[in-house]
Amino acid sequence: MFRDGGSLAKETSMTQPSTDTEGLLQLAEVLAGRHSTARRLQELCRLTTVLVGCDRATVFVLDDDRFRPWAQYGVPEDQVPLLEDTSFSPRHPLVREAFEHDSFVVIDDVVGSPLLGPWVARTGVNAMVVAALASNDPDAPRAVGFISAEYAERTGGFDDFEAHHVLAMARTAGLLVQAEQLRRTDREHRRRRRTRMRLIEGLLQVGADAIDNSDRLRVLQRVVELLGNGGFGTGARIVTSDDEARVLVSAGARVPDVLDEDAEARQRLVRVPVEGDELVIEALLDEGADVGTSGVTLVAGHLSALLGRLDASDRLRQMALTDALTSLPNRRHLVEYLREHLPSAPMTVLALDLDSFKVINDSLGHDAGDAALCEVADRLLNASAPHFLARFGGDEFVIVVRDDDPEQVVARVRAALERPLSDRVGGGSASVSIGLAEGLRGADPADVLRDADAAMYVAKSHGVGRVQRFDRATRSEAIRRQELATQLRIGLRDGQLELFHQPSWSLPDRRLRGFEALLRWRRASGTMWLPSQFIDVADQSLLMHTINDWVIDEACRQAARRHQSHPTLDVAINLSPRWMDRGVVATIEAALETHQLPPERLVVEVTEDSALAPGTPAWNALLALADRGVQLSLDDFGTGYSSFLRLADLPLAEIKIDREVVHKLTDGPAGRELIRAISRVGAWRAARVVAEGARDDAHLAALAELGCTHAQCFHLGVPLSSDEALDLTRAHAPAAHEDR
Repeated sequence: MFRDGGSLAKETSMTQPSTDTEGLLQLAEVLAGRHSTARRLQELCRLTTVLVGCDRATVFVLDDDRFRPWAQYGVPEDQVPLLEDTSFSPRHPLVREAFEHDSFVVIDDVVGSPLLGPWVARTGVNAMVVAALASNDPDAPRAVGFISAEYAERTGGFDDFEAHHVLAMARTAGLLVQAEQLRRTDREHRRRRRTRMRLIEGLLQVGADAIDNSDRLRVLQRVVELLGNGGFGTGARIVTSDDEARVLVSAGARVPDVLDEDAEARQRLVRVPVEGDELVIEALLDEGADVGTSGVTLVAGHLSALLGRLDASDRLRQMALTDALTSLPNRRHLVEYLREHLPSAPMTVLALDLDSFKVINDSLGHDAGDAALCEVADRLLNASAPHFLARFGGDEFVIVVRDDDPEQVVARVRAALERPLSDRVGGGSASVSIGLAEGLRGADPADVLRDADAAMYVAKSHGVGRVQRFDRATRSEAIRRQELATQLRIGLRDGQLELFHQPSWSLPDRRLRGFEALLRWRRASGTMWLPSQFIDVADQSLLMHTINDWVIDEACRQAARRHQSHPTLDVAINLSPRWMDRGVVATIEAALETHQLPPERLVVEVTEDSALAPGTPAWNALLALADRGVQLSLDDFGTGYSSFLRLADLPLAEIKIDREVVHKLTDGPAGRELIRAISRVGAWRAARVVAEGARDDAHLAALAELGCTHAQCFHLGVPLSSDEALDLTRAHAPAAHEDR
């Protein structure tokens, strides 16, 4: 019997039954982690059997015009080969029915179904529910696959609760399948583009300039001038009209139209055809291409022997002006270019800095970082054409714009970098901060580059992916930041940094349990600055490692003083994952040993950002600290998109609920249930749950009722000086020391 769930899905409201919290966390980890699509779909099939209670689940995907199995769970081993040989037509009535109604179809009697009986008779399935995996393209809606949940033993079929779970799994699977199909399409596009770029790069390196549909080999005019006609061998001659003899290519090798899109490149190339029977030529075939098919002829003139005859000093000069990694002009070449052209024409200089390059370098290694720079350089080269592009150094690039609207160049650059990078460099987008500076006729190149660089750093201070044009305000801001960095260095040297200490209390008994060390800068003028007023300058001035080292040592020193009066109090320090590496482990170990503070009394708090991921230096440092007995705390919990994954992955001793989440107490039942859920997760991990920002006693009572074990807020205690914190510690010292 068929049952169509379309109308039911629209008319009924059902409560999803509860399920295993750990299972959901595992699914979330698999879906968000670095797993293959097949692994994610297999986990989704497994969860389907858990939620529905069925025997097996299978995902079929449209592949080569047939629905074929991509993942399964629960299929007996002896039936797997049978499943792998199974396929369905895209027009199969069962799938079409589910797709057209955007719902599920239940078959209570599979054996009696004329659509499935012969297939199911060999598998032992007697009831199933099918839901289509629909594309999310509104212009071309179609079924990209389907998921089936099946009973082999139970009779009576599926109820509507179970069918709705299968429908929910289908929608998740549809997103995964479409993402995989897009990745495959993008990989093919990148492969074809690499072929095109490899050809162009090879042509330019050996002296051949372009190939067009007429099969003529184009040669750089500069090479012709340097070598003369004789450089191309006996009988070779320069030809200037399109009706002259063609280049001799024995195979006539051709490939599909991979260069046809690159109209800008062809327009920029010098067209000087040549012919010569002694010219060695090499055909570069696109993978899978047929010789003789119509399209663009890819022929690289193999002129390396001829290039060897160029003047050695000219080649050395070229090497001195070229960046070895990206083959772009380097900083020296950039300065020479500006000196040559600024006296005669105004231009705009764009300084670009990659926002997340350090994350790629730290998490995937320097080889991946180099590969990312090369990918970015290729994209910038296309987006900035025909303007001058140079690698300035590190992860900085410069574009010199002439006779064009720089805003349009910026738009092309940002669009080019929005597409994800390749998988081997992390697959994320490469956002850049951009500073613009006008180079007036006769301006000093050093001044223009300095102004563009200053504008770029102002852009970075406002967030990732920002653009800033240099003006008087930018100049003032750049000067201010430079002066502030200098003053901060002096402050570090002269001991102007201080730690204040905010107490943390247990709930509901409100016993003192520890302090969080908070950084302050007491400036020479006597004013007290919060970290938000100077940390970004410290970050860009490369002072964060020095500040982190000072905070670690000072926090341990003061905690050791309090430890003598109250041995069970903790001290928490907040470190940025972006500035954590293996060196921080040695720094913490040295501070603990120097001040004789037990490792279990130190809490390292981290907030989530892109640098906190498995395999990164920050991640490895945290695991090493946990192995040494240091407690780990996840700060500002509830605001990070992957917080639950971090709970499962890190050996956390503490979870701190962000004040914005705590303030949702007044939003009604939803806010309370969110806090209760976080508290339950904390209990599951045997971790303390600290609520930040409670406003009054009513808040504290509610938080304790919802499962929070600790609180840290101004209502219970403001940040204290070191002496005040010591006095508070002595006032709450136990009569007899007892550990928690």
